[in-house]
Amino acid sequence: MVQSALRARGRAVTFVLLSSAQFLLLMFFNIYFIKWRGMGLEGVLWSSLLGWGLPALVYGAVSARGLRWRFDRAVARRLLRFALPLVPYGLIAFLLMISGRLFLQHFRDAERVGIFSAANRIALIFMLVCVTPFQTVWGYLGLDYFRRADAREIFSRAFTYLLLTGLWVFLLVSAVGREIILRFGKAHYLPALPYVDPLMAGYLMLLFFCWANIAMVGREMTVRILLISLPPFAVALGGGWLAIPRYGDGVGAACAVFVAAMAVHAALTAVAGRSLIGFRLEKARVLRVLVAFAVTYGVGHALMGKLPNWRLVIALSQIVAFPLVLLVFGFLTRGEVERLRDLGRQLIGALSRGSD
Repeated sequence: MVQSALRARGRAVTFVLLSSAQFLLLMFFNIYFIKWRGMGLEGVLWSSLLGWGLPALVYGAVSARGLRWRFDRAVARRLLRFALPLVPYGLIAFLLMISGRLFLQHFRDAERVGIFSAANRIALIFMLVCVTPFQTVWGYLGLDYFRRADAREIFSRAFTYLLLTGLWVFLLVSAVGREIILRFGKAHYLPALPYVDPLMAGYLMLLFFCWANIAMVGREMTVRILLISLPPFAVALGGGWLAIPRYGDGVGAACAVFVAAMAVHAALTAVAGRSLIGFRLEKARVLRVLVAFAVTYGVGHALMGKLPNWRLVIALSQIVAFPLVLLVFGFLTRGEVERLRDLGRQLIGALSRGSD
């Protein structure tokens, strides 16, 4: 309700600040109640209540005078028609997120579950660093962009930059995740290293789901959102029951099922969003991003296999090399290069004026 009021009033900065405060409070209370107090599920409930409730109370008290309390049946019917399909969709989306863990815990012993859990925790860092902030900001700005005349171009360019940013953060968080496991993880968590990247690839799909889903939200097509979530749910359910207990390592199979389900979810959402907006992907630039990432990632991992003692140095080199390879491939246009140069000049000028 608070976020909806901010969106309706066009207060984008306040919306982002309040959402960021909610996110930080939620993280703090989770750490406090679960890690420090050891309250388990009860701690999760208390942290959710306080993390979401406190900012809402503050803003509610500030803006109570401007709220209209009269009940409108027509608006209520429209809200119900829009919101009811989101109830089963939310449940299915939650099951998709935990599908790998549910199946793995059902079919494998505690040690293998621990390895999968360690890899999944590192992959969650990626979601917190990249997916959650993007979802918070894009949820507000995307609706405004959707209504603009140049929406097709905006969504096309957003996809390209989103792919670039997601893959770059993928390299960054993957390196940090491996180092955390190697330096601070338990000994039996070391086998989790190969599974960090597949799980992060699954969370990367959430970026493209959030990017395209705004089109259907803008058209209030919540029934279509629900229908799109059914095929990936079938992939997670069928793959979990067939692949994990019958083929290969349970951890690897759980990663594969999770990534497949999220990929199907993101692909269907993107196709539906494209049919609504009619945007065109920048195929040449997207291809350059993928080729640059494949070269950087492939060469880096080949070197890690031959020089394991230099793993961290190689991982950091990947992070630096990826944008450099893109520049060599001519990813940026001349106009974008000029804008970056102008931005640099403006920053240097502002810093020099500030020092004076």
